[in-house]
Amino acid sequence: MKKSKLEGMRRPLLIALGVLFAIVVILIAYAANYSSYTEVVSIERFSPPEPSAQEAVNTSLVEKVENRLPQKLDALGVVNSRQVGIQWTAYYVTPVKFVPPKKGVPVTFIDRDGKKHQIFLTRDAYDRAEVEAVAVGVDKQGNERFAYRVSRGVWRELPEGSAGMGNKMNTLVPMIHVAAEQKKYPYATMIFLPIAVGVKLSGGAPMDGYFWVSDTGSGVKGNHFDLFVGDEKAYQDFLSRDKKPTYETTIYPLPEPPKGFDPRTDGGLAAILQSQDIFKDESKPVDDEKLVEALLLFQRANPHIPRAEYGDPNGATTLWFLTQAAMKAANVK
Repeated sequence: MKKSKLEGMRRPLLIALGVLFAIVVILIAYAANYSSYTEVVSIERFSPPEPSAQEAVNTSLVEKVENRLPQKLDALGVVNSRQVGIQWTAYYVTPVKFVPPKKGVPVTFIDRDGKKHQIFLTRDAYDRAEVEAVAVGVDKQGNERFAYRVSRGVWRELPEGSAGMGNKMNTLVPMIHVAAEQKKYPYATMIFLPIAVGVKLSGGAPMDGYFWVSDTGSGVKGNHFDLFVGDEKAYQDFLSRDKKPTYETTIYPLPEPPKGFDPRTDGGLAAILQSQDIFKDESKPVDDEKLVEALLLFQRANPHIPRAEYGDPNGATTLWFLTQAAMKAANVK
């Protein structure tokens, strides 16, 4: 008997419906899994943490941020630590423009290996660099090369990681060092700015909120800090952000070191490093070479100390941590 058209289509239709049903089941299962996944992510990553039972309701912003830091820095022996409303600005080293040989002002550039190079700058770039005493140019490989003025027309490359000179003698590191009126906020004062925690300016790593006074400026007076950001890109990023006139900032003045533990003297530095069990030499006078080796061990062990300060006990950040080590050695609280 001849099958009707409808009967001939029944089997393919049933197969198609079965496939469609299976697809719907799979989609429902996937959606359920996806929904539960996004729910877990939203709870773990975006929901605010539950307040601790020990946390007071009126805990200040500074305390909240400091409690979340991976490492809250010691401030032993500090007298007159305080919170101040600070105006924050930023500055950087203006790039110089090179010109072809004999078409500009000649400059001798001494690289880190001591090799001398002759370069030529525009007159405007040369004059500005002479005034600022620090300059940056881009070499043929596209690398920024920072240098400081040794004498008129002679420049020496800065140590690795340094992008400026503070107080005409101290290396400056972007996002770590600030300029301040040092009669009010002395050299190596530690600063904590809660609002800066986790902020990342162009080309830099996220900041942890800690900075050290390492420079001055003719326009930096009173409750005003000028953050060294290194280059124009980071500076423009800083300018583009919405800012308040002042921010609550915690000030930790550099404490007076205990007697016999002044890191600015060879004897004091040796005593501090001996207390850290990294300097064994007890000869008199102190062996300078061994002392520097021990200092490098101390600096490399501390992630907050920038490479540009390695070998220099008077770098602002290094001086702070050496003084803190001195306080521990003398059991100062």
